[in-house]
Amino acid sequence: MTPAAPLGTDDAEALRALGIDLEAVRARAEDTFGPGALDRPGPPGERRRILPFGGRRRKDEPGRKGHIPFTPRAKKALERSLSEALARKDRHIGAEHVVLGVLDPDDKMTAGLLRKLGTDTATVRNGILQELPRAA
Repeated sequence: MTPAAPLGTDDAEALRALGIDLEAVRARAEDTFGPGALDRPGPPGERRRILPFGGRRRKDEPGRKGHIPFTPRAKKALERSLSEALARKDRHIGAEHVVLGVLDPDDKMTAGLLRKLGTDTATVRNGILQELPRAA
């Protein structure tokens, strides 16, 4: 699995057209999870921004010291939740999109957990999609 490339200007414009403000997303993530929550680990001592246009927090700005980093699986689920929202032409990313993002059929851990619960990713996904209204 190759990591997703940082979003470019065209990507940002497409999301902005859907009412998604990347700076607001970054600010909310950093308020919740700490500065650099959406940074991609790079070489030691260096971090790269995943979302563009996100100014770095100044040293004198208040905020949490450190943050809990997302695992690669969690990052992939969040990327998939964005893809789900865009594919449905929804103007937000809601819990339903996050759940759909977690339902990666290639994720053995998720598949195993659902199998223990007597179901599978396709069944859960189809059930969620049946309950959701189509976006306008």
